[in-house]
Amino acid sequence: VDQVAAVLRFLLEEDAMTEAHIDELWAITQKQDTFEEVKNNVLDLLASLAWKFSDEQLDYLFTLFEGAGHDALADCGKILETVQKLAGSDGKGVMADRLLE
Repeated sequence: VDQVAAVLRFLLEEDAMTEAHIDELWAITQKQDTFEEVKNNVLDLLASLAWKFSDEQLDYLFTLFEGAGHDALADCGKILETVQKLAGSDGKGVMADRLLE
């Protein structure tokens, strides 16, 4: 996970991360046969990367959050926990404002 995070941070720093990268990560969290620990790790990774996302990438991530969790209550709970983590670690209110939009 650390190596994947390092690659993704590099992509963000180089403005090379695309919605396709976010889609790939998101798809892992939505597969029924993915282990819960893997889903949790990917959601935590997305939460940590979100601080470096562009406005468009952040909007896209929130769109994915909004459309998720309809099938599995456990997944919905983890997604809400991830959103709460984003808002709770936000000292300047940037994420909180985005979440309220």
